[in-house]
Amino acid sequence: MNVYHIETRNQFNTVLASLHEHVFSCSNGLGTKLSWNEQYLIESLSDSTIYMAYYTISHLLQARDSFNGKQLDLKKRFLFLIKYWFLFCSEKSYSLSSTDISHSTLDHLRNEFQYWYPINLYSSEKDLTSNHLIYSLCNHTAIWPNQPEYWPRSFRINGNLLLNSNTISESAGNFITLLEAIEQFSADGICLVLANAGDDSIENADFDENKAKELLLYLYTFIEWI
Repeated sequence: MNVYHIETRNQFNTVLASLHEHVFSCSNGLGTKLSWNEQYLIESLSDSTIYMAYYTISHLLQARDSFNGKQLDLKKRFLFLIKYWFLFCSEKSYSLSSTDISHSTLDHLRNEFQYWYPINLYSSEKDLTSNHLIYSLCNHTAIWPNQPEYWPRSFRINGNLLLNSNTISESAGNFITLLEAIEQFSADGICLVLANAGDDSIENADFDENKAKELLLYLYTFIEWI
């Protein structure tokens, strides 16, 4: 799996070593009850970080042009949501799911999943490395232990975007909307500023308005010259 930076891989290794049985450590709050011991909850992050698999078939479950031009009825959709992992696990047979959805429909859904999955690139901020991303990786390897072709192929971790070297905060008044930025610096100017804001690392990038004005003048001079 490609994580692009050694810092990211080291962080994953550190977090993985510290998790242990944290996935079952909750006894209150949000989460799904553990079926064989309902006093515990499955940690909400571990119960929600494989949702990307659903995206591969959501258009067929929701769109008006799915299958025969009609949506799957609500009852069948709920039934399928409960048991959809049988569809995704090609080692499972349809008979195990005890569903009243036709095999041709299940074949169509499975083909969609197998065509689009896995995730080629998951881009996220570095603060999620120690929770959401590591849980997503663990979930994929647990659901498909013998099918690494369905595991995420790469995680691209980036830092946060600062504004004038300070954290972007609406409450503190340190923010700029996209529309305001375009009006001040133009779309091309923003592209130049962002390209100059940081390097290829997991460190934070800085949108510096003074630098933006400087680059905008360079851009204007270049256009005038050519």
